[in-house]
Amino acid sequence: MLRKIYTIGLSVCLALIILTASGCKTTKKMVYAEYIMPPIAFSDVASIERINIDKPQIKISGVGKKTSKNISNVFTNTIVNDFSSKLYFNGYIKPSDEIYGDVEGLKAVRNKLANSKHGYAVKIVKIRKPAKLKVYATINYKRTKGVDKIKTTLITQNYSIITNKKGVPCTKANTPTEKVVTSKVSYIEVKAKGSLVCTLYDCSGKKLYSRKFDDLEFENKAGGDAGSNSEAPYLEVAQNLFNDAISKIVMDISPHRESRSLLVNEKGDSSVVALVKGTAFYDAFNKLGPIVEAEEKTMDKLSAEINSKYDQLIASAEDPEKKVSLEQERINDLIDTTKDYSPDYENMGIILEIIGDRNEALAYYEMAAKADPENISASESFLRVKKLVTASSCLKDPTKINNYQQKKYEDQ
Repeated sequence: MLRKIYTIGLSVCLALIILTASGCKTTKKMVYAEYIMPPIAFSDVASIERINIDKPQIKISGVGKKTSKNISNVFTNTIVNDFSSKLYFNGYIKPSDEIYGDVEGLKAVRNKLANSKHGYAVKIVKIRKPAKLKVYATINYKRTKGVDKIKTTLITQNYSIITNKKGVPCTKANTPTEKVVTSKVSYIEVKAKGSLVCTLYDCSGKKLYSRKFDDLEFENKAGGDAGSNSEAPYLEVAQNLFNDAISKIVMDISPHRESRSLLVNEKGDSSVVALVKGTAFYDAFNKLGPIVEAEEKTMDKLSAEINSKYDQLIASAEDPEKKVSLEQERINDLIDTTKDYSPDYENMGIILEIIGDRNEALAYYEMAAKADPENISASESFLRVKKLVTASSCLKDPTKINNYQQKKYEDQ
């Protein structure tokens, strides 16, 4: 079941990590496994591997024509850039730009390079028609000015000079006087509300996906009784309005990265626990591998002895209720025998999940859950990873969306 992985890291470093961790107070530490998950809305993304983001159609109300145009330009660029950057980051869908997938853009670049001396040439290759992403937004933008009345309490403390019983002069605090001063401070308040509609068409023009957000809202106050003294620029307004919606849309249509927090089982082998906490996952794998293999053999041997014992007892028992009782005793004895191995199996599942082998991780989480039914975290991890494996299996080309591999831990 276990694959052989070359041991990395010097033994001296391992010893230092183990000694340092064992000498410190035991603390719980989260480790993380990162996945590239298939899109939420549909599984076949082959028809949208290259996508053209049409110029968003933005309708701005509540301001003048000139201001509306300025806001619309900023909002348009923000939406396109946000979609492009998030899709590029995920690394599967390639948004078209003025060069990639645009023949006219390529021709313009080629013409500019034609008379240069650096020797570059642009070869235009006909590519598949891209999918299209169309975006519509309607925003009501209000910018209002006003004045806040701010009350400030001024306290004055006066002192008197008096002479004490010994004739020495000293100071005495008098009753403080209070004065409330009201000042007028101007402010500028920006409120933006609206909706965003995103529709995706594949390369053949077929509508694949559409989603609408009606709850876009942004509010900012500068000056007056607000803490901020600067008016929110259009870019900030756009980012706050559209960022969350665009992130959700990208998760719907594109393979995307997701992280899972994992908590190492402290009851497992202490040196392995220390290595996992130190993020030395491949070292932990090589350390724990022989341990769980030996535990599997021991568990199989003890389980066989227990089963043989109860098989004989049940066979010789005549009372049906006695047989049922013996079966329950068998289960209890098997659990008592195997539950001590559950933490190591769970930790092996955690390690395998982090380094990218989900199928092996799934097997070890299942072993941990069966070895100790009371190990709730192992049972939950088994169900969670099973769901992830099932989700990835529906992909048409899963080789393009492999689980995240932490290459930095491998020996080059």
